[in-house]
Amino acid sequence: MSDRTSNNARNIGLHLPDAPWPDPLPLEPELLPVPDFQIEWLPSPFAEHVAEISDSMQLPPDFAATATLVSIAGAIGRRALVQPKLLNDSWTESIGLAAANVGGVGTLKTPVLLAVTAPIEKIQSEWLAAREADTEIYEQTKTIIDLEQAAWRSKWTEAKKAGTTLPPQPDSTLWLPLQRRLLVVDATMEKLQVILSDNPGGVLCVRDELVGLIEDLNKQGRESERAFWLSLLNGKGSHIVDRMSRASVFIPHLAGSVMGNIIPGRLKFYLSSVLVGGTEDDGFFSRMLMCWPDPRSADDWRYVDRAPDADVGDSIEQVYRTLTRLSATNPMRLRFSAAAQQIFVNWLTHLERNVIRGSDLSPVLVAHYAKYRRILPVVAAIYEMVDRAVAGELTTRIPEEVPYASTMRAPHRAIRLEPDEPPAGTEIAEATLISQDNMERAVATCSYYQAHAARVYASVITPSLRAANSLARHIQHNELRDGFTAREVVRHHWTDLSTMDLVGAAIGHLKDLNWLRSSTTAPTERGGRPSESFSINPKIEVQQ
Repeated sequence: MSDRTSNNARNIGLHLPDAPWPDPLPLEPELLPVPDFQIEWLPSPFAEHVAEISDSMQLPPDFAATATLVSIAGAIGRRALVQPKLLNDSWTESIGLAAANVGGVGTLKTPVLLAVTAPIEKIQSEWLAAREADTEIYEQTKTIIDLEQAAWRSKWTEAKKAGTTLPPQPDSTLWLPLQRRLLVVDATMEKLQVILSDNPGGVLCVRDELVGLIEDLNKQGRESERAFWLSLLNGKGSHIVDRMSRASVFIPHLAGSVMGNIIPGRLKFYLSSVLVGGTEDDGFFSRMLMCWPDPRSADDWRYVDRAPDADVGDSIEQVYRTLTRLSATNPMRLRFSAAAQQIFVNWLTHLERNVIRGSDLSPVLVAHYAKYRRILPVVAAIYEMVDRAVAGELTTRIPEEVPYASTMRAPHRAIRLEPDEPPAGTEIAEATLISQDNMERAVATCSYYQAHAARVYASVITPSLRAANSLARHIQHNELRDGFTAREVVRHHWTDLSTMDLVGAAIGHLKDLNWLRSSTTAPTERGGRPSESFSINPKIEVQQ
């Protein structure tokens, strides 16, 4: 403790209260407590991969785990459908997730995201190289076809004039090679639509600063673009784009996953409009998993320098290759086992009765929790599919001998091959059952993200608490003296203390915690209003 009495005595002769000061009570935390992500929820080898990344960067596993979940969802997309109910097969969900890692500048969110998506980048680079080779063949074949057609037209004209038999027209079939994609980092809506038209399985959209994307979509004139992204996150239905200036673009299955990072300050600014029912309140943000972990303490940090585990990296890459070779035109079907189905029924009953319909939570938080009707089955399906990919049990796929390229190479033709179409004769198995273990892990995972969502929304719902803690920090740093007034605080233009209402709320909160006392000065002989000033508890520790 540091005694402030000598410092207070120098403050223009202010009178210290005669009553003894009680001990100041501790400040309330600005952020709600949240659980840690348990690596064992993730299936192997992704659990080992997340542990390796997090330990190497000396971070909690939460950021890497969240990015991993969404990356797997992006690799699966519409290549699998999960049916949450046993008898009602009209409710199916494609495998897509959207999430945001929340953390301040310097928390290594971007390096984590790059490390997690590195295997996807590698696969996509192979696809890009294959497409370049295919395009070269396409151009060569097109030249040959053009020559064949020109020669045929000349012969046809001569035959027509001579009255002889007309020559048959040579085959001119030629397909432009498809561009297979897994990852989209920064694309306009128009370009993303073209990419999705060639990739019915969907893609993973990565945005390092996610709020920037959301704010851009709120601008006037971009309403259709926002609606497109909402449809993408829903992962259902087809989409067709008709423009006068270009050819129509048809997306047979609109599906995708979104992963990004958010700085807390920008997040709070954005959510402030959502919480008051602003134009942004259309459910875009409520579809996103929130990850806002507590940072590791300074004492826990240690220097780590070791080579990545090559076996783990190879295993991760192989899982991604297996998942991306599933068919989007004939996707896998997943249902719950009997035990898993009962867990889902109990969980959904609790969610509907006690959270969505029977709680006094903020409406925006209730709307967020309602999205978990879809998220839980999707997470359970992700865990099940990874387990089966590792075990070699995913059989509905394109054969290994077919290259990742979108065309088969032939002497005179580049023949289009649907990249997600299983070969003729492939048998489609009955619906794959999601195990009880994977359902239990999915429930635990969703509970984790629900707690983090509560932290995110509470950080905006309680501005008076943030203001009180901000004022307390300035007091602890000796930036205010005894006898300060509310107007003096406002004139400093400190964060969270910019208005008289916020300052008044902060002062009232600190008075309740025995940090401050108020005194009123009577008007002078010239009149005026009584003025209120505030004394600081001398038992408060001053931080240099």
